[in-house]
Amino acid sequence: MTSVLLQYPYVFISYPRFEEVFAKRLEQDLQSHDIWVWRDETNINPGSSDWEAAIRDAISHAYAVVLIASPSVIKSLYIKGELNLAKRYHPRRIYPVWIDGTDWSDCVPIDFINTQYIDMRKEKYQTGLYTLINALKRAEASLGQNTARDQQDMVIRQQKAYLPVSPPIHTTSSVRKFSRVLLLNGVIIAIVLFGIIGAVIYKSYAQQSTSDQLTPLATVPATPTQPVQSATALGTPPTLNQSYMGTTRGFANGSITFSLISQDQQGNVSLGVTFTTSDNNKQANYNCQGKVTNDRHITLQCNQIDAQNFLLGIEGVIFQDGHMEGTMVATNSSDSSYHHDYTWNAK
Repeated sequence: MTSVLLQYPYVFISYPRFEEVFAKRLEQDLQSHDIWVWRDETNINPGSSDWEAAIRDAISHAYAVVLIASPSVIKSLYIKGELNLAKRYHPRRIYPVWIDGTDWSDCVPIDFINTQYIDMRKEKYQTGLYTLINALKRAEASLGQNTARDQQDMVIRQQKAYLPVSPPIHTTSSVRKFSRVLLLNGVIIAIVLFGIIGAVIYKSYAQQSTSDQLTPLATVPATPTQPVQSATALGTPPTLNQSYMGTTRGFANGSITFSLISQDQQGNVSLGVTFTTSDNNKQANYNCQGKVTNDRHITLQCNQIDAQNFLLGIEGVIFQDGHMEGTMVATNSSDSSYHHDYTWNAK
């Protein structure tokens, strides 16, 4: 077998051959965000003698499987085989992305019809891409914990495998009688011990009561209660910079500015956000309240300052180098048809 297994944790992409162009694009976009990808055309050397074994090996070593779903999927026997292996090795880390078609049920095998998916059709590609990136990064972050648990389970199974097996004990009538005698004696001894202990406790209590009656009461100064310090240091959310500037893409391309107003130790934040469109330089200012979590995610709910019915919902990830990326949805509380999607990047 001439297959290339990556040294880093990677994602396996399952796709029909008809969607190869999309698979290449998705591979490049994921790798540009430091997510390693295994794809057959890239990681199986030409002339491989056992292509099927290479696929099996790659799926078993991946930490997640991404299914590219379109009407071509239900015609591919290979996709169904890859998904069966994915369900065996990664039952909770299969991420379907819908790239073409009008009915989801016509784009996946029957047992995946009720599975949640990420919509990446046409203009929804960028928004879906960031949703997929966030999901894969969370899966990769939990990889170490799962690996440690798997290794621990393996050790326990090996220890159990080598435990000596005792031969069956055939209980005779005399043995059963002897056991009943021992049990009866144990009950009698326990009753006697409880009686002795009860007597000692009663005597001690009686002496203490007598002592209390003979000794005058002394005034004991009250001791203030000290707060209990936790023995475990809890993680804290990352601290935001005072300002971020970046760009937006989507319904209208433009620029975005984040200005930090306040942030507490629990991650509750207040920011000012300015969104400017590039085509007509129209500017909108928002007051935003939200949360920064320990796993470096940020969510904001924003109201436009001079038009309270215009709202922004912002979600994103704060990367180690300090920059932020995410998605943004603009809505109007007075008009349900007003719904505009964006992606943003700021540092």
